[in-house]
Amino acid sequence: MDNMDKLPCYDKDIHGSGYLKECESELQRARNVRFGFFLKGVNVFGLERFKCDPDGSYSPVQGDSEEYVCTNKDGTRIGSFHYEIDVVEALGTKMTCNCARDSKGTDTEYQYPAMRCEGWGNYKLFQCFHNNQCFCVDQDGDTISRQLTKDSANQSVCLGLLNEVSGKPGDLVFTTILPTSTSVTDDVTDDDYYDDD
Repeated sequence: MDNMDKLPCYDKDIHGSGYLKECESELQRARNVRFGFFLKGVNVFGLERFKCDPDGSYSPVQGDSEEYVCTNKDGTRIGSFHYEIDVVEALGTKMTCNCARDSKGTDTEYQYPAMRCEGWGNYKLFQCFHNNQCFCVDQDGDTISRQLTKDSANQSVCLGLLNEVSGKPGDLVFTTILPTSTSVTDDVTDDDYYDDD
């Protein structure tokens, strides 16, 4: 890639100076070290503790032996979004960190309504904003219900909509706007919708 910088679309801040991006370079370095030890008859584990996305940047979810955390494309941790290894399976959904990444992006700085995240970085399924207007969202933050009042929906209704669309929670592939005509009998308080965690 000697002449990559001569391309009209080249931007050093975006593309860097080499072919591999930072995550790919780190992964390649770890694999070279592991292969060097393999040639000497030693199996080494734990060098590849991070995951890369197909574009060469760091994957949104990174984990070690104790916890999973949300990271930016450059591999830096995003806020306090995390989950301990021993309780990840209890979530019943896949940790995506989509909300954590989106909330730190420049495009969402002035977004209205401001979307709310779970403590592990996923979008809260039930989003509310000014005047108690609420709606359900999928794992990407896309609306999957019509506008609802705070009295006519809750997290379980949104989970039901996700199940209806995808067949199982957390693995949503395609979403559509769904009409809703639901009634909820659970007592719901303001704390369920406007907490600052």
